[in-house]
Amino acid sequence: MNKEFKTLIAPYLFEGKTFAPTLLTLVVGWPKIKVSDYMRYENLDCEGLGFVSYTDSSLVITLGGQHHERCKLVIADVDGKLIVESCEYAIAEPHITHEQMEEMFVGIEVAKRGGPPKSKWAWQMEINKALKNEDYEKAAELRDQMKGL
Repeated sequence: MNKEFKTLIAPYLFEGKTFAPTLLTLVVGWPKIKVSDYMRYENLDCEGLGFVSYTDSSLVITLGGQHHERCKLVIADVDGKLIVESCEYAIAEPHITHEQMEEMFVGIEVAKRGGPPKSKWAWQMEINKALKNEDYEKAAELRDQMKGL
């Protein structure tokens, strides 16, 4: 794992100095899966979270258990943004302990996480407000930011 990726993912593994990997659920693209007992979809929880492997710009985790089938997720740096690149039902053995993962981040500054990604509706409301105020430059800038997501 290179330093840039560690810096990018650290806010989703640490709350201040406390190792809190359940924060990974805040990564863009976190999957919703069907809950077999209830026939509905909900966010995949972090039950049984384990670290499988990593590359310079990605982290493979496994999770699931009693309420969800086991899943393997790849969290990656895509153009400077942290996203869930893939999710599949699979059993993968964790090879990295939580303690080993925590030690890998010694000396890495943990930046503040951004809030949850804005919905399309929230973007549109912000654009409409700029248009109402006749701030066409800001509206165009917001539109371009929204398209870039």
